[in-house]
Amino acid sequence: MMDQITVNSQQLAAGVEEITANTQEQKNFIGQIDDYMEGFYQEISDLNKETNYFMQAFEITEADKKIIEESVEILKEISSPKLMQDNNQSRMLLKKLIKKYDRFEMLSIFNPEGMNFSSNIEEEDLTKNFSHREYFSEAIKGNVYYSDPYISLDSYNYCIAISVPIKKQEEVVGVLMGDLNI
Repeated sequence: MMDQITVNSQQLAAGVEEITANTQEQKNFIGQIDDYMEGFYQEISDLNKETNYFMQAFEITEADKKIIEESVEILKEISSPKLMQDNNQSRMLLKKLIKKYDRFEMLSIFNPEGMNFSSNIEEEDLTKNFSHREYFSEAIKGNVYYSDPYISLDSYNYCIAISVPIKKQEEVVGVLMGDLNI
């Protein structure tokens, strides 16, 4: 019986040592992730400074303001709850609209939770949640939104994000967003 207790104690001690080693390995891995994240945040900060430098020289002209106003009206006109019915039909429609209104480089539809429902581009990730984006959070409240100018990471063009609510009667059921080239 003492031999069995000794064997069990040794097995338990070996298990505890293995758990301790695994815990230390995980701690080291988390430390590496933290180091990578610090570097990543620093790179983002540096890029933000460079982008802000370029954006300071950019001015929205009266002609740009007129295009923005016209573009808001275009989005309001095409905003319809029918856009929320079928992803494939919506995608085809958005592709046609992009050709018709070439001032937009992208059109996207978001459901009430902020998930990308459809877009004119093939590469979008329909599982992405955009509820944290200002263009979504404002439009889902029923407001028209347009951003300050920014440089698109996809096209490197100066753009403005414009969004409008998609309403069914008076209820907001989604958001239509367009990236406007300026």
